[in-house]
Amino acid sequence: MGEASRLGPVIGFLAAVLVLAQLRADEGLFEACGAWMARSAAGRPRRLLVQVFAVASVTTAVLSPA
Repeated sequence: MGEASRLGPVIGFLAAVLVLAQLRADEGLFEACGAWMARSAAGRPRRLLVQVFAVASVTTAVLSPA
């Protein structure tokens, strides 16, 4: 029982992130963000990579518990 109570918040957080991700995917957020990054990178792979890392970092920071 101790292990389950210790892991409960982590499992709850992961479940919430998965639900939020699915809701955003259903709304087309990821497709819109990907299209924006592809357009603004204009064929420059390094710029696209930097944009992907930036978006992933901001998303992680926003969704991570304090």
